[in-house]
Amino acid sequence: MPQKPKLPHVERTRVKGRVYFYVRIKGRRLARLPDDPETPEFFEAYAAALRQHASDPKPTVHAEGTVAWVIQAYKSSGEYRGLAAKTQSSYAREMDRLAAIGTFPAADIRRRHIRAIREKLDATPRTQQLLGQVCSLLFNFAIRELEIDMINPATKLRRSDDPDSYVAWSEAERATFEASNPPVELMTAYMIARYTGPRRGDAVALRRSDYDGKWVRIRGAKTNTPVTVLAHERLKAHLDALPAALTLIADKDGRPVSPDQLSKRMRDHLDGIGLTGRHFHGLRHTAATELFEAGNDPQRVAAVLGHKTLQMVERYTKTANRTKLAEAAILTLEAADRKKKRKQNRNQPNR
Repeated sequence: MPQKPKLPHVERTRVKGRVYFYVRIKGRRLARLPDDPETPEFFEAYAAALRQHASDPKPTVHAEGTVAWVIQAYKSSGEYRGLAAKTQSSYAREMDRLAAIGTFPAADIRRRHIRAIREKLDATPRTQQLLGQVCSLLFNFAIRELEIDMINPATKLRRSDDPDSYVAWSEAERATFEASNPPVELMTAYMIARYTGPRRGDAVALRRSDYDGKWVRIRGAKTNTPVTVLAHERLKAHLDALPAALTLIADKDGRPVSPDQLSKRMRDHLDGIGLTGRHFHGLRHTAATELFEAGNDPQRVAAVLGHKTLQMVERYTKTANRTKLAEAAILTLEAADRKKKRKQNRNQPNR
């Protein structure tokens, strides 16, 4: 008895004695089919899978070396796939803004082109700045991984936002905030940010179980880098006194606070006490600055803040108290001069 001809693209797989059928085209499973290949339902599902494949848009083939080609290569890279889902979405949105220059060779793009796209954005300065950052990493990827001979057009792109927006809070500003009797969720957020330096989203995501009475475990959503920080004695005292709640940053009724809620409540409170030029993110700079001024090297600061590069540490510590650092430098120089003089005196012959 002749065998029935096999249907094209049907894959037959046996798992633990059971047979499964799939539609597989070009190495990709499109659909699972009913278990009985003799039924009308099987053939209907098979035909539907083929129709779906025929209607699927074919992937666009971009000319090699173009901006669109670079974007496609970056989105397929392990570097991009290793980012947190939220970061991938944010980066993809910024790369979509480059559609106007997508067909142009990446090597021909100049700083003025990036600046023109950025200036057309009806967005906040922070969003405009993010476009520049994504462009910088995208073209660095093109140079490093795709070996395109070019100069990164986003390098040294002038900041579109106010460079003082996220400076560290001064000692007087911190004292003003602490004396203002802020709501419990704002005080907790302030203490966590000042002494461990997480970003807003990472701070509000902290659960009670992320603090064991000694260490605070922070999951960095942006860099996907977990950080464990020893709780400063002031932070420990504050956290130990908090009532039980699911999250560390919770309102007086124990309800979690979202990132947007934290920003709005913090903004309203800061404006109300005269700190109109300060932001919650500035406390991340505060943490870095205080750590640096206390004598910690950049590697230690990076370990606390979860930075992967020392360049980011330099950015966060650039507002460190230069008077204190200059004083320490001169004191070090004076100590070295005294040591040199003592050595010279010991080497002089006795008269």
